[in-house]
Amino acid sequence: MTNGIKCECQNCICPKVKIARLSPALLSEAEKLDRERLLKFLSDHKIAYIEYEDGRFAHVLIGLDSNCARLAAEELTGECIDIIKNKFEVNISKGFFR
Repeated sequence: MTNGIKCECQNCICPKVKIARLSPALLSEAEKLDRERLLKFLSDHKIAYIEYEDGRFAHVLIGLDSNCARLAAEELTGECIDIIKNKFEVNISKGFFR
């Protein structure tokens, strides 16, 4: 269960945001290997993300528009792959990404 973002108002000026998802398995593995590097990447790139109640990263990113959310997911996916590549020999196959 996530801490999530929700808007329950009916006639408000809340921004309508878009979300993007990345592979939960990829993010989880990268987080296990180098959580601090992921935190720095998210902070440096000002990427809005969601954490689970226990502090783990959820695989959901938030953007102000679809393109922004997609680009953030692509950048974070690349960073996760780089983190994993630093520890293991990696062979990425098609279909790995959602």
